[in-house]
Parts: sequence; structure tokens; C-alpha cells
Amino acid sequence: MSHALLMEKLQYAITGKHNSTKQQLKLSRPGSISRMAALHEDRKLFYVVNPKVANTSIKRIMWADLPGVESLPSLHGHHPQRCIRQLTDRELNHILASPEWLRFSFVRNPYTRIVSAYKDKIYNRDLDGRFLEKLGWPYRYTPDFSTFLQIIAEQPEKQMDWHWRPQSSLLMHDLIDYHWLGKMENFNADMEPVLRRFDDGRENLARQQLNSRLNATDRASRDNTNQQRQKIPTPTLTDADVQLIRLLYAEDFRRYGYELTPPAELLQ
Repeated sequence: MSHALLMEKLQYAITGKHNSTKQQLKLSRPGSISRMAALHEDRKLFYVVNPKVANTSIKRIMWADLPGVESLPSLHGHHPQRCIRQLTDRELNHILASPEWLRFSFVRNPYTRIVSAYKDKIYNRDLDGRFLEKLGWPYRYTPDFSTFLQIIAEQPEKQMDWHWRPQSSLLMHDLIDYHWLGKMENFNADMEPVLRRFDDGRENLARQQLNSRLNATDRASRDNTNQQRQKIPTPTLTDADVQLIRLLYAEDFRRYGYELTPPAELLQ
């Protein structure tokens, strides 16, 4: 461990605060600083994590040459190389400013993202009951989608869980100058800037991961719950739901160019 990083760790242990850049990230996006981004130092990839937007698939592609990556259910919290917490402030500042590093993330239609979050983290409570607890939901039954929206609408933005916090807030645009923002709806094509970083003869491994990628919201392969998950209904949005989603995610619609009209499959 370098002397500079040791001093930063000592400062954090004493004051509970990181040095300037890490502290700014922490204040902008409360939660584990180690889970904010995934780094590939060899290929100079800096991926800012956006939950419910093919997060697991992106990490598997980044680490396509990692032995056994296909069998890993998730790379959340697992860093084959260093994470932000293990960088000195000087190293992090270099990554955030250097043209050599590809700073990227992916976004998703706010309608389909919030529906996916509800189905995976709220409706499927047998897998993630803790999310209901975090919402302060005291009842034994699962709230319907409209009630869920009303609950999160009462939360301050920075207290929202990452899975339904607005993407424009999660991606910290005031602190990170992105080279590339892909869209989940155009995932294969929009991963090309990342694939071009595999200039060491291993691009074919990344393309194999891309072509056979697992849906990042599907836990069937590790939880053996495929039949159960198929029974999870996709909520049909009411007019009130649509208006509330437009209000909650107004900046996402504006910044990322998504249509205010919901996808047809959510209106049936």
C-alpha cells in the first residue's frame, strides 16, 4: 500500500471523511463508494454503475477474460483489480480527467427501469424482502405498483435506493465527464466503444459475452426460480402512474432523450 493511500485511510478512520474527490462522490451518491464504479486499469475502463441497466452484463463483458466469469452470478462488490476506495485521490483525479480513460455508463428508459425495479426488488419479495423493509412497509402483503410509486415519491432523492433513484442523479454528471453513455435499448451496438478496448487479441471473448449475456435482472440461473419469476406480472400503468413517473424522472427523460409516452407493452 502506498504512503499516500495509507494516509488517506488514516484520515478516513479518524474523521470519517475521504479526501476531496472521493468525498464529493460520496456526497453526490450516498452509499458504498466501492460499488459506484468498476475499473479495468489495463484497458483504462471506468464504468459508473447504474443499477437495473444491464449492470452485471457490462461487468462480465469488461472482465470477459477472467477465468470462470460466465459462472459468476454477479460481480457486484467483487473487484478483480482495484476499486475507487483503493485509489489515491491523485490517481482518481487522473482517471476522471485523462483522455486515455474511457469513462462510460448506460441508461435505460425510465418507465421500463422503474417497472423492472419493482418486479425484481419489491414484488419478488421472497428474494429481496429487505427492500420492502427499507421502504418502511409494515404489512405482510406486497404493495401494488401504484402504491410503490407513491411511497418512493415521498423520499428525498438522495435517500432513494439506487435501484430507483433517478439515473441523472446516480451518474453524477457534475463530477464525471463521460466519454460515452450507451442505452440499454441499443445495448449490443452501444457496447462497441468498450469492445474496442480489447486490443490484446481477446476481443472475441468479450463478443462471446455480449452475444450470450444474461439479463442482469434475471436471477434464475443462481436461484432456481425461473418458474416463479415467470409468474411475476408486468404492471399496467395507470394515467396517475404515468404522470408520477414523468414527475419523478423528469430530468432522465430530458437529459437522455426518452419519449414521455410509455412503451406500448406497459399500457396494455
